[in-house]
Amino acid sequence: MRIWILLLFSAHFVFSEDFTLKIEGVEDEILVSLPKNHDSSRSWPAVFYYHGTNGRPRTRLIRGHAGDEDWIVVGMGYAKRGVFQLTPAGMDAEVAVLNEVKKQLEERANLDPERVYVSGFSKGGWVSGLLLQKEKSLAGGAILGAGHLHQLEAVPKPLRAGLPVFVGVGRYDRNYPSGLRALVFFRNLGAQVEMETWRGLEHRFPDWGSTGLKEWLRLRLGKEPEREALEAELAEIVALEDQFERWWSLVEFEERPFVKAVAEFEAQVEARRLELEKSKGLAREARILKESRRLLGKEIGKKTLQNLEEIVSGYARISEAAKGSPQGEVASKDYERVSEILDLARKEFGELEEQKRVREVKTPLSPGRRTVPRNPLVR
Repeated sequence: MRIWILLLFSAHFVFSEDFTLKIEGVEDEILVSLPKNHDSSRSWPAVFYYHGTNGRPRTRLIRGHAGDEDWIVVGMGYAKRGVFQLTPAGMDAEVAVLNEVKKQLEERANLDPERVYVSGFSKGGWVSGLLLQKEKSLAGGAILGAGHLHQLEAVPKPLRAGLPVFVGVGRYDRNYPSGLRALVFFRNLGAQVEMETWRGLEHRFPDWGSTGLKEWLRLRLGKEPEREALEAELAEIVALEDQFERWWSLVEFEERPFVKAVAEFEAQVEARRLELEKSKGLAREARILKESRRLLGKEIGKKTLQNLEEIVSGYARISEAAKGSPQGEVASKDYERVSEILDLARKEFGELEEQKRVREVKTPLSPGRRTVPRNPLVR
């Protein structure tokens, strides 16, 4: 399946930008790719794509997943190049650029202002998530290779009910827990969130493309899932000889946007997976996966030093118990990631304790001078 998607993604969709926009204060030109079937008789939805740090505006990734019709694709530039500085002024500047591009494309390309989606990879993914919080006129967004770290309001306002959000991130990406945090954060605000985990990948977009992103974009256009195609893909998975690969493919398939859009078919896929998990070997794998997800849930919550130590110990136990299994390798990566976080937390804790100790040292009194002892916690 991945070979077919790779050919489709890299060979079939070859596009050039139709025109560029120059926005005051933005160093890079904005790239605009119109759909092949574009005309002035109706308005058009758009995806505004934000690139990663040190990148340049591009449209190819989204165009490759959206297809050559129906979507305007915009390669966005930032108000300021380089590492994104999260400040009120910085966010206002990005929103201003977004709205100026929207305004110009409404006039020039019949863009529908109520069907504008944001997306981006890495830095672009973080910025897309922030824009979804900040700009309530957006129709949704796709956060790729990133997740959620910062909420812009002390008490975030609910999003429009069912606002579509897609999260795609590599399982070995250090941003993976933040991707899960985005899933929880936006879902708690009322969004309908889909998440695709790219098995075996670190911080990069899959060479074979993202089937989940492609399906998510089609659903935004009101396209119905093709039941026959889904049935055929399920048959291919069930026919896989390797039992573990068959089970894990079902786990992934069950999370696909098209599968989740057809409740009856989703139940059918779940039943297949549960049947496999009755075997001794896969029952063990299912338990390991459940325990890993439990630890990931603890990892993305608020943590104390003790919490981190417990999480590290948990990943170590899974890694040892699942030795020789693909999930054992995943647990080892999780152990390494959280161990680094724990080391940094211990160092920071130690520095804070030292600062506290220094502050609590009493200053000797001058001879003959009397004073009220100072509260060591007040600076």
